[in-house]
This record gives sequence, C-alpha cells and structure tokens, in this order.
Amino acid sequence: MYEFDSCRGDLGTGAQRKFSGNMSYERGDFHDGERVSMRPNISWRPSSHFALGLSYQVNDIELPEDAFTTRLTQLTTELVFSSTLSWVNLIQWDNDSDILGINSRLHWAPQAGRDVYLVLLAPWAPPGIVDGHCKASPQLLPMPAVGHKRSLALAWRCHWSAGLVKERRAPVIPLQPPPEQLSEHAGQHDQ
Repeated sequence: MYEFDSCRGDLGTGAQRKFSGNMSYERGDFHDGERVSMRPNISWRPSSHFALGLSYQVNDIELPEDAFTTRLTQLTTELVFSSTLSWVNLIQWDNDSDILGINSRLHWAPQAGRDVYLVLLAPWAPPGIVDGHCKASPQLLPMPAVGHKRSLALAWRCHWSAGLVKERRAPVIPLQPPPEQLSEHAGQHDQ
C-alpha cells in the first residue's frame, strides 16, 4: 500500500452553465519521486438531453531512476433520450499505449430500481506502426496481438423494498475475430 502527500488547487465554473470548465493543478509525492499534474477540461451542455466534454491531463513524473510525462485526452458525450434511456460515450487516448479507447454504455431503467446496461469496450489503432506492422489508416485492432480486448457486456440490477440489491452480469462477449482470421490478418502484413 502506498501513501502519497500532495497539494491540489481547482478553479472552475458551475457545471449547470451551458459552457463550463475547470483547471486543476496538483503537486506531490509519487512512489519514491514527485508528480506534477495539470488537468483542464471544458463542457458544453446546450440542453438537458445532450452534453459534450473534453479534458486533457498531463503528469510530469520524476523518479530516482527515470523521469517521464504521461498525457491523457478524453472526449465524453452524453445523450439522454428519456428519463429511462441514456447513452454515454467515453473516447480516450494516452501517449503510453498510443491507442484510442472507446467505452460506450447504453443505460435503460424500465422502472425505478431496475437498470440494464449494454457496454461496448473497443480499442482503436492509430495510423502508423502497430505491433511491428505498417498500417495505412486507423482500424479496429485484432486485440490479442496488441494485448487489449474488444468486448461487449450486459449487466442488470434490481432493488427490492428491503434495501437488498441483486446484480447480475451476463458473460462478457469478446468482439474479436476467430483465431483463423487472426492468422490470415497477420499473413497480410508480412507480404
């Protein structure tokens, strides 16, 4: 277990505004070194049915054996179709993996205390070189080659008046080509 001491300052506007934003700055311990983190973000909420947010985080980390910088960019969209149906999307990129991650969640609440979620997780390869192979344009990756997985999950939750919560999750469905297609895909890059 690690404990870090840090100091943080935040400056922002009210989230109830059509345009809002904030800036945070944090400095403190990080393992045996130090971390300085800055995170600006802006949001646009033109109506109660739609919101768009953009954030960027930079961490400058200095350790006794190394110094490095991490960057994380996130785009969030929220669509509220009704009081029982909404769709939230998170798209993020970081400079360490250089992969665009997509998390898309459809939430349906047919009645109070009963929730159904359909969640899609999908990494996206940038143009350039991925796993030693040249790529002309972005495309969904064959995940086993990169170590990330695309998946689709379904979960539901029910509440009873006694305060008990029953939660179930369907098996996660991997969204990746069968092994024979992966070997064909790898053979295309070797040519």
